Amino acid sequence: MQSVDDWLQIANEYGIESQVLSAAKLKQHLRDSPVDYQGALYTEADGRAEPQKATPAIARAAERAGATVLTSCAVRGLETSGGSVSAVVTEHGTIRSSTVLCAAGAWSALFCRSLDIPVPQLKVRGTVARTAACENVLDGNVFDQLLGIRRRQDGGYTIAHGTIIKHPITPSTFRWSTKFVPALMQELKVLRLSIGKEFLDEWRMPKHWGLDEVTPFEETRVLNPTPDKDVLKGIRKNLDQMFPQLRETPIVESWAGMIETTPDVVPIIGDVEKIPGFYVATGFSGHGFGLGPGAGRAVAGMLTGTDTGIDLEPLRYGRFFDGSPIRPQSSI
Repeated sequence: MQSVDDWLQIANEYGIESQVLSAAKLKQHLRDSPVDYQGALYTEADGRAEPQKATPAIARAAERAGATVLTSCAVRGLETSGGSVSAVVTEHGTIRSSTVLCAAGAWSALFCRSLDIPVPQLKVRGTVARTAACENVLDGNVFDQLLGIRRRQDGGYTIAHGTIIKHPITPSTFRWSTKFVPALMQELKVLRLSIGKEFLDEWRMPKHWGLDEVTPFEETRVLNPTPDKDVLKGIRKNLDQMFPQLRETPIVESWAGMIETTPDVVPIIGDVEKIPGFYVATGFSGHGFGLGPGAGRAVAGMLTGTDTGIDLEPLRYGRFFDGSPIRPQSSI
């Protein structure tokens, strides 16, 4: 609760209308939950969205504003002229441009490495599930040590484990180990390490390729890992503990995804001095969907030289290489 109070001061500084709910007031939002909470951070203005609907809707809005969206079209690399960006080379042809943004999520580090640009980024695997339609047991959305849970438009719930972080060890784990030590110590109780196929896959991954060659981004179109069975068991157990009235509600689907994270668990948004005209926006550390609209506005301002009132200096790429202290941030 002290950490919640500390974060509330930051929220107030930035005009976020959050408040601390007492245990009694929290029970008004969590109906008939037997879990003995001490209280919670509550933000009434927060919202939720269905990603499979919101994402294409945002893309359509971008097209109406003049953007061109190319799907199933992998970017192989860049062309430069006088050291600056001059074009993007895709599997279907070349697009001339003096400004390029790499916002490739978990793929960003590999793409940048092919340009000899080091990006300190590791991946964690998140497992998520959804229930069948069922009784409405809470108002809003909840994230705690047991669960992350939100109501879906189809009447069920999207649910995830509240504390387990799975990191498959790869060569990048060792490459960036010193920069990630502070984050590792902060998440020591919840981090689960494994070593297996992911290590060998990255070990065999080419670091460079010709722009006329098939790239790793074409060989693997989507990072679609298998959901973790142990995590799914934990989700089921925690759901039943938090809301016993849902014990008979089946989990009807599960999926997993790779989340990219930075040493301080804060995005990288900025230019890369090595290649003028090349920018990076990556490392959203699991918060990308929520931060997307604001980050998009900030990035658009950065690329066009428009003042958005958003200071991107703390998010600059060079902070991991200029001697700045690495201070991992948390969700609260």
